[in-house]
Amino acid sequence: MKSQPHIEGNLTKMTITQFCDPALEQVADEFFRLTSNQEAGGASLAIFQEGECVLDLKAGEACAGSLWTDETVSVIFSCTKGLSSVLVGTLIE
Repeated sequence: MKSQPHIEGNLTKMTITQFCDPALEQVADEFFRLTSNQEAGGASLAIFQEGECVLDLKAGEACAGSLWTDETVSVIFSCTKGLSSVLVGTLIE
């Protein structure tokens, strides 16, 4: 199930929910709680289940005056260890 886009806050604290399965509302609430305390920057989170997007969230700014969007490029320095372990686990299965 997909929800309608949801926008709240001012430009620097704006949050956008493009899709949110009702079962993942607590995840969305926690994402927005964590990102609302950021003084700068932004974040996004997408969760896919069986090939379908069930959660698609964005918050904050890509740079001063520019909202975080689907087109925002980001680096994932410390995330590569976790991603690599998931990939290796999947290959082993």
